[in-house]
Amino acid sequence: MGVPREVRLQWQDLPSPILGGGSGSKQGAEPEYPPEKVGWHQESDQGTSSTPRHNQFWRHSAPNTPDPRKLDVSRLVTLPPPYPRHYPAMNNNHPDLASVRTNLRSLTDLSDVHSTKEAFRTKALAQRAQHAEEASSRRREMRHNIQEQLSLGQMTFATAAAAESQFNEHEALLSQQAVQTEFDAFQPDVMAPLHALLSERITKANAGIAQLQSSLSVSPSPSSFTAAADDVDDPSKNKIQPQEEGDEMPELLEKLNLLKWMFEARETLHRELFELENERNERYRDVVVTPFRARGEGDKMGEAEGFFEHDAQERKDSFVKAKLKRYEEFGRIVDDQVQRGVEAHLNAFWDIAPGLLAVVQKVPMMDLRGFDLHIPEAEYEENPRYREFPLQYLYSLLVHAEKATYQFIESQTNLMCLLHEVMTGVMVAGLNLLETQRVAEGEDTEAVKVEMQEIRKAEEDRLIVDLKEKVSTIETQWHDGLGNGLTDCKDRVEAFLKEQGGWDEGLKE
Repeated sequence: MGVPREVRLQWQDLPSPILGGGSGSKQGAEPEYPPEKVGWHQESDQGTSSTPRHNQFWRHSAPNTPDPRKLDVSRLVTLPPPYPRHYPAMNNNHPDLASVRTNLRSLTDLSDVHSTKEAFRTKALAQRAQHAEEASSRRREMRHNIQEQLSLGQMTFATAAAAESQFNEHEALLSQQAVQTEFDAFQPDVMAPLHALLSERITKANAGIAQLQSSLSVSPSPSSFTAAADDVDDPSKNKIQPQEEGDEMPELLEKLNLLKWMFEARETLHRELFELENERNERYRDVVVTPFRARGEGDKMGEAEGFFEHDAQERKDSFVKAKLKRYEEFGRIVDDQVQRGVEAHLNAFWDIAPGLLAVVQKVPMMDLRGFDLHIPEAEYEENPRYREFPLQYLYSLLVHAEKATYQFIESQTNLMCLLHEVMTGVMVAGLNLLETQRVAEGEDTEAVKVEMQEIRKAEEDRLIVDLKEKVSTIETQWHDGLGNGLTDCKDRVEAFLKEQGGWDEGLKE
């Protein structure tokens, strides 16, 4: 439900006999029509044959002469936002963001990256296995020849030892050449193309994030309900504009979800690039260390490995610092947008809650017998039982009003949950940096990991408690502002319908 925009536009320039300020109006008197319905009794110049079904309904839903004895409950439909929405934020399917989703899918598809790495590793492992088999065969042949020459007396043990030493040096050279060949192949086959690919995708992710942030800075409030502050004291000016039918603009939550996923995709790309550079450095380390290992030069090998280990630790430290900085900046952006969104939803809720509650409070508290309300003729045609049990119509509108207005509460809660996820990510990034730094300072790696896990669990519990408190506050505002009133009224109407034999479980749907 909701007021179609094209119909509302037809009303904007129509004079109002009720609220138009004419000589016949009484200053400060309660209007017979709710403000947002003024002009509905005016006939459109267009023929009904070209008018959509829902437009016809609203054009004929108000009587030409309102019966003061019947309660007009149309505000239960006209004030709340459309429900159900065409493009709920949680479904992430608004057409205006299709290009962003397509871009996101291309960024998160790392199959080409993984296939390139896997193809090279498979080839490298096969070459290593072949090299090892050939080296083993040469060693067996060398030992067989030496043993045979020793048994024939053609070689002394000293000569045999020298021959074996010379063989080992040659094998060390071959091993070094094999590692060097593999490293040289890694550069053009893997490093260069994937480094360019990942860097390009990071650039695209940066552009996508900037695009979404730009749209956030100019995005409208989540509801188009507006009430000018200067007009609050003047009932004739205090008009709440009904929200446009449909979802012409994406909700803030959908944009923030996409922004979060885009950010996470970029972090994955940064991680892939970091691991790619790590693999390149590890292969270069093998080029340096292999000859020392083959010759049994333990001191030089240990010195070289220590150098590369220190270099890897420094690079990791730089990586996690940069990661934390990105997370903290992203957290500030999301926090600012969530606070803005929650405030906008809250304001929109309080713009309409009093008007809805005023209608609900006009329903008798005790005896509903004799209570009458205005029902459009179109509703009788669609639901003939309303003539026998008119309160079925009221109940259906109460259900609609409850579901439609609760969207404001759901939106606030979903925004808070999104912020919770982002803040958890910021916390984890901070702990990763702390763990990296403590390990680099020489603390036991396993002990530090255990401690960080305990801290993380405590911080996650704290963030969850904070989230629950915020959600509880939002729910309390809903119940106090409107929810309890709607529930109580629904219960009274349901009890009365059951007593009169007019209750239908389908009314709850």
